[in-house]
Amino acid sequence: MGAYATAQPPTAAARIQVERCGAVAIVKIFGDAMALFGVELLDPFDRTIRLLDADPGIQCVVLTSAHPDRFISHADVAWLQTEGAAIPALGRALSKGVMHMAGIAASTWLGRALVRYTPLHGAVQLHRLHGVLSFMQRSGVVYIAALNGSALGLGAEIAWACDLRVMRDRDDAVIGHPEVLLGFAPGAGGTQRLTRLLGEHKTLVAMLEGRPFQAQEALKLGIVDALVPAGTEVNAAIALSGRFAGRQRWAISSIKQAVYLGGSETLPQGLLRESREFVAALPLRESQSLMQDYLARTARHGELPLYRPEAYAKALQQGKFTDDEPTEALRPTSEFTREDVAFTSGQDTCKAWFYRPEGPALAPLVVMGHGIGATREMGLDAYARRFAQAGIAVLAFTYRNFGDSGGAQRQLISIASQEQDWHAAIDHGKQLPGVDARRVAIWGSSFGGGHVITIASQRRDLTSAVAQCPFTEGRASASALGLLESLKLMPTVLIDMLAAMGLGKGRMLAIAAEPGKPALMSAHDALPGYKMITPPGVNFVNQTPARVIPRLIMHTPGRRARDIRIPILFCVCDHDTVAPSEVTLKHVRKAPLGTVKTYHAGHFEFYVGKAFEQLVVDQSRFLIDTLFANQRKATNP
Repeated sequence: MGAYATAQPPTAAARIQVERCGAVAIVKIFGDAMALFGVELLDPFDRTIRLLDADPGIQCVVLTSAHPDRFISHADVAWLQTEGAAIPALGRALSKGVMHMAGIAASTWLGRALVRYTPLHGAVQLHRLHGVLSFMQRSGVVYIAALNGSALGLGAEIAWACDLRVMRDRDDAVIGHPEVLLGFAPGAGGTQRLTRLLGEHKTLVAMLEGRPFQAQEALKLGIVDALVPAGTEVNAAIALSGRFAGRQRWAISSIKQAVYLGGSETLPQGLLRESREFVAALPLRESQSLMQDYLARTARHGELPLYRPEAYAKALQQGKFTDDEPTEALRPTSEFTREDVAFTSGQDTCKAWFYRPEGPALAPLVVMGHGIGATREMGLDAYARRFAQAGIAVLAFTYRNFGDSGGAQRQLISIASQEQDWHAAIDHGKQLPGVDARRVAIWGSSFGGGHVITIASQRRDLTSAVAQCPFTEGRASASALGLLESLKLMPTVLIDMLAAMGLGKGRMLAIAAEPGKPALMSAHDALPGYKMITPPGVNFVNQTPARVIPRLIMHTPGRRARDIRIPILFCVCDHDTVAPSEVTLKHVRKAPLGTVKTYHAGHFEFYVGKAFEQLVVDQSRFLIDTLFANQRKATNP
């Protein structure tokens, strides 16, 4: 992309033109034929900056000019002279009051309209200009000035408000402040921002003299970041923006505010501002995820990742540290076998699949259980195979009363019975051939994720656990269904409860149904989700006795998270229609050794496509970290 060609004078609506280049927005400013910044540019400039800042896809904004040889010459002197003539000579003390009043008027559309034809109008315009330039320095977007020529006065002030500056390398290209030669001081932040860039004495001398800096001098002084050949300014700015790609907007905004604003405050005030930004960023989901990735890599390699040159270089390139090592690189891919097994729970039998990695060494074990009404055939095999390939044995079971497992009360969701099934599965799995009984993890999804929280809080013979989109609080899930829909179910529930006492015929209720129809789950993705994870040839029995609802509503396994004393990974989807993520996060963040990862996905998307791939890699890495880290201890007690 080269220099912009000279354009015909644009209409007021086209004074600012924006071009997208990936995550970079190129803002081209059309001044008049002499590249002056007049009053007609104030509104579109302000509006453009704020609209781009509101776009989450924009990481960097490059400001440049449509003029072939100038960035912004300076403010339109006719604008300054006209507005200045309308203001009475008030002196410094009263002028301070005028600017205070202008700030109040500029804060609302009505205020701006009321002062339009008063002497205060110019002061309001100046306040708005200060507002947008200060906004740029608080923003999470990085601003780069592509100076395709000279920038004096207001042109320089806009450049100083940017975070970086790229300038055309020509002897006649200058940047600086000639305001003193016209009888006034810089008014849009020049005295303050250049002082912070250059230092007090050098800024003072330059502004008292009114002498601009030539391009080479500006580079030497550090007030521009690069000099480039004519016509390449925008391309150079885009390339420079790549140094900041991928970084979190909140972190960028925090750093900019602490530096730009805190740097002008007293040390205690600046430290307080920095602390505010620091404390506000730590709990953010993005920050938590990056820190957890760093801790996971540290634990796996026994070394701080940022002291590994290749890891540091990759973090700089990506703009953030992510634990994205391929799982295959962590452990060799293992061959495995899968066989049908069964174990006793209570008076009945649970059917299961046992995945056994080949090899002479004893393998750690993961015991896997599903959610409400689901069986092991419904999506567990894909996870189990990936774990087995990583050298981990897997026992994936189906609860009693469901699928091919035993149980006289078919389709009955019994919390107590299912928890008993988990204990039986763990005890049986530890006795299977080739399994190291001292390295056992549990994995559960949805309602099974809630069981994992309960079981992990009770047993002391487990190594780690994974809870995927866990059911943590029945009342929250009922609220997700909706009050009206929940009330509609009550007559059916009462009838079935009476039938359980021998009074009348029982009633079954759909586990998942279309929105508006009676069911445990009737969100838009519930029924399609169950169908999606049910493979051909498997019969999903979509019903359960209606009397289970009160117990499900009162079930709160999330409260047990604080009692878990082993490492546990919580995988939470941010669009969960079954187990609302806000409530889930409230509970799971209380686990002392918990790792919480959130994903941009729905409750049922974890079993397919991109979400599954991301999840299974994260879970495999966590299980490898926790199960194989204890291998030496297990084999040499």
